Amino acid sequence: MTIKLILLILLFSTVFSEPDSETTSMTGGLGSITRNGELYNQIALRPNIPIGKFFIGLDIYFNFNSNGEIFTSDYDFSSFKSGSRSILDKVRLIKYGNIEDDFHITLGNLNNITVGNGILVNNYSNSLEYPSKRKLGINVKFQLEKLGFQFICSDFKYDPGLVSLRSSYKIKSNFDIGISVAADMDQYAGLTNSDQDSYPDIYDHYPYESHKWSEAEESRYSWRAIYDQYINSDIDFEDWFQNLPINHNDYDPDNTNKNSILGTSIDLNYRINKNLKLFSQVASLLPSRNSINFNGQKSEYGYGFVPLGVKYDFGNFRFLTEYRYNSNNFIFNYWDRSYEVNRVIVVSEGDSLKTRTKESSLIDYGKMSGFYAELNGSIANILFIKTSYTSMKGKRLINFENQKYNKSFSSVLSFNTQIIPKLTEANAFYQQNNVPNPLNFEFTESTIYGYNLGFQISNDLILFYKSSTNFIFNQEGEIEPINTILIETQFIF
Repeated sequence: MTIKLILLILLFSTVFSEPDSETTSMTGGLGSITRNGELYNQIALRPNIPIGKFFIGLDIYFNFNSNGEIFTSDYDFSSFKSGSRSILDKVRLIKYGNIEDDFHITLGNLNNITVGNGILVNNYSNSLEYPSKRKLGINVKFQLEKLGFQFICSDFKYDPGLVSLRSSYKIKSNFDIGISVAADMDQYAGLTNSDQDSYPDIYDHYPYESHKWSEAEESRYSWRAIYDQYINSDIDFEDWFQNLPINHNDYDPDNTNKNSILGTSIDLNYRINKNLKLFSQVASLLPSRNSINFNGQKSEYGYGFVPLGVKYDFGNFRFLTEYRYNSNNFIFNYWDRSYEVNRVIVVSEGDSLKTRTKESSLIDYGKMSGFYAELNGSIANILFIKTSYTSMKGKRLINFENQKYNKSFSSVLSFNTQIIPKLTEANAFYQQNNVPNPLNFEFTESTIYGYNLGFQISNDLILFYKSSTNFIFNQEGEIEPINTILIETQFIF
């Protein structure tokens, strides 16, 4: 069954991009949003505040139900932890400097993040599910004379899906080496947890009530009274209670092992001139001791190798290509744009529900070799293109049947709206990774596509229509689309 999340928000949030303008402004609106299965009316203010090289963008919102009651979880100051999250939820973006500067920092929504030459982290985003899930990430980069540094954390409020650290050193003016580490310290933290207790929704009998998690526990005192009146006291109450045919919650968050994945990489970069660069890189993926693959076996180490890559700038375009080779249990660009929605999924196995991490799918990938190509640029300053294609051949296992090919494709197209009256935004995107043929459009959990349109109604009013679709495995083990539609009216004061 297709899940449609339709947010009719007279808000002013930008789902897939950063703010269009970094001038002082205030936008606001009224609308509606679904929270914890209930429809709420929303009032919001969104100030944009530039201060020198700083830019601060806030999203201050209030949600009211049909009885006029505010959704209090948005402003929960009962503890330092919940209070901090309530404040940080209102930060959309804080930025210092430009990406080309020697020092740059972005706090909030992260988009199109690549580490090094992208062998592990390529085109990553933490905002695919915004605004239903608000994450506060950070991307810090600085460059000294010879030493470079980059740090990324996808979310400070909850367990992040990506923590990455990179250091580079210039051996010569045109020759440098880089070392990178990327990790997801607990892939299970990607499970939906609506009430933010210790029980993800899949294991929670009361997913929207933070102080309840077990139907059996809610009736404990009633059963205790029955036990005291009718049951032989020689039988321990706890043993008797646990054997009752009622709905117990067997999930134990205190004894649940975290399932992590760690990636490391080294790259060498040699600039022939300002337009041409040669590079080489190697990376490994190392699952944790607790990682179990689809066969119930411990996941194994794998590596990928790029002996030669080329970056070339010509005119308005940048072209990149590289030859790739990988061992068993490895995929390139592990942290991609769709990672946050498929780092862990819930599937049905018989009469029970099971969780599967992206790392557990590495068993599907055997030894392969091939090429990767990427093209970025503009055509006549009208059409802007960012597209990439991967073609690998060798041995791939899909559902334990041998496949020869593993291919990926992604593309983002944007139009220069200045040449079209009343059009303020127009772009479309598509991604599908690690399939036999991504242009067959047989959708998988790695597929993402959508488009964004903006129309100027008046000098102070812009209408946006934004659509995005990604795919998950439902509890029946079938691929299921998740459609997000945002109709947005932006007021500028």
